[in-house]
Amino acid sequence: MVANGEAGQDLRGIATRAAEPDLAQEAVLLAEADVLPSIGLTWEHAEQLQSRLAIEWDTALDRDDKLKFIDRMLDEISVASFFIPNIRAVRQVYLGTGRAH
Repeated sequence: MVANGEAGQDLRGIATRAAEPDLAQEAVLLAEADVLPSIGLTWEHAEQLQSRLAIEWDTALDRDDKLKFIDRMLDEISVASFFIPNIRAVRQVYLGTGRAH
């Protein structure tokens, strides 16, 4: 629970951070570095990750779930564009139009 006045201080802190583009870029880099490995380096690696996540979440995850995740990440990745060709290659295998290596 936030006491009166503390919420305003938190918002001022966020506003101060918005004026620090280098810090914002570092935050984006960290977020993308966290998400990129979740896609998978290859189709086989992506399948292993999907299986582990299904066990961790105790739910069934299928091809469509992985495609939705990949598509969302393709739209959101901004700094790590170097990895986009690999992400697209993994996506093509899930769509059935690419080859697993």
